[in-house]
Amino acid sequence: MSRASSSRLSEAPQRVTHSNRMSMVDATPQGKQPAFGKLNIPKPQSGTSERTSFFGSRTSGAGMARDSAFGGADKVKDPRPLHDKAFVQQCIRQLCEFLIEKGFPGIVSVKSLQGPSTKEFLRIFEFLYCLIDPTFQMPTSKVEEEVPRILKDLGYPFPLSKSSMFSVGAPHTWPQVLGALIWLIDTLKVL
Repeated sequence: MSRASSSRLSEAPQRVTHSNRMSMVDATPQGKQPAFGKLNIPKPQSGTSERTSFFGSRTSGAGMARDSAFGGADKVKDPRPLHDKAFVQQCIRQLCEFLIEKGFPGIVSVKSLQGPSTKEFLRIFEFLYCLIDPTFQMPTSKVEEEVPRILKDLGYPFPLSKSSMFSVGAPHTWPQVLGALIWLIDTLKVL
């Protein structure tokens, strides 16, 4: 292995190179003199210097254009202040009032909705969803997959992981789950 310049080469085997391909050793196109510390990347030929995505621009959930080299979908972040204690308390009161107004067949209070168990959440979810589809019955298995799927099918715009269904009442999970229930209530009010 010899080279015109006096720089040191690695003793590791070189990758197979083809014309106009980058070498893994010196990161310069084959057949050109290497420039120390600089890649020889051709400049765009058009009159503009703006970068654009290979896949074109698209509108994300918030209505903002986004350019990406990979075209991957970003998760849409819920804009509601779900970690603000006052907002969470307002949502809990709204949920409690709606359940009482619609005749929820269980004991419900603001205190019991501070961090309900998964079982209690599923009873509330089943009750609310039965207001949309009276024939609905909560499945006995894989509810952690079923609830997020139902919400997504209804058009809930924010991600709700199936792992959150295992610890619904946890302080880091309950605000997002509560947000989904409030969205479901708002959807029911429109119907």
